Amino acid sequence: MVFECWKKDLTSVMPHLQRVALGEKKVSVLALNEKVALGLPSDRNLAAEVVKLFRPMKGKACFVASCIESLSRMGVAPLMGSSFKGNSRGEISWLEDCESIGFLGCNPGHGLRCILLSRDSSKEFVVTKLAVEGIHQDVAEEGRKLIQFSQKFEGVPEVISLESGGDWSAFSMRHLKDRGPMRLDQASVIKLLDDWFQKGYVSTVSLPWVNSILQKAPVKLAGAIAEQKIRKSLLHGDFTPWNLRSDRGSLMAVDWEWGSLDGLGGIDLGHGLLMTGNLVDGLKGAELVRSVMAHASDGLIKRYLENCGWENPNAWLGLALLYSGSQANLEIKDELEYLESRL
Repeated sequence: MVFECWKKDLTSVMPHLQRVALGEKKVSVLALNEKVALGLPSDRNLAAEVVKLFRPMKGKACFVASCIESLSRMGVAPLMGSSFKGNSRGEISWLEDCESIGFLGCNPGHGLRCILLSRDSSKEFVVTKLAVEGIHQDVAEEGRKLIQFSQKFEGVPEVISLESGGDWSAFSMRHLKDRGPMRLDQASVIKLLDDWFQKGYVSTVSLPWVNSILQKAPVKLAGAIAEQKIRKSLLHGDFTPWNLRSDRGSLMAVDWEWGSLDGLGGIDLGHGLLMTGNLVDGLKGAELVRSVMAHASDGLIKRYLENCGWENPNAWLGLALLYSGSQANLEIKDELEYLESRL
């Protein structure tokens, strides 16, 4: 199945979701744009919580999400979408006996992936991450990472269940419903990153993933990066405000698809600042670099980067740019050239 956008492919996508997860549960699907869809059940409270899974950062999108959430609590929002109902039980075991299920459809560029929200027998909300077809084993691998990471590090959700079928993989965890910090220059964010430090320092070029992206760096910047010895750290991989949740007085990170034990301190923070500056604030080139560097001069972030071992802030930002370019397809040519001119 070729999956291009929710508006275009909704009728071909829904049978897969019904077969695997939704079963006979009725949902009304509202396609917000090509990248996002909301599957809303008739249960008003559950529908409102499903809408809250959609966590845009820009003002206009936040306003739209807030309006849909209010309509959901009034029982109106489900009437705005296209109604779907399957005719057989779903295949995911922990969803079979749920009274109602809703979902947030993810970027179709990542394949058919959804975040489902349901209630278990104790009436607690349960989140399920599901991938159907494509490289669905990536979701199973993410679930296994979470099981490993949550035993060693703070701020990593615990997996409740993990299953795979012939063409799907899914895992479930407790619903973390409270929004985290909107910006990364917060004490709770730095504390979480501190908790992810591992023992020892390593040369940046001792890590294969660094060497693979270092070839794209300008000469002087590549040399500056190669000279650094940095503290080892758990790597989340997409450490952005929209992937952070507040939970019982502590901070949790979700969406660990790119997670790794083979990380360096500071890369998560650099990636998050770059993605926020670019996607939320609309910054590019020298303006983006100057904005991130201004954050790096802040007391909390400056001390954190020093604890990581980054003696050269330009090298830190250079490696963060290369990482974001390779993982998130961030355009980095102008930013790298500007950094090179600073050395």
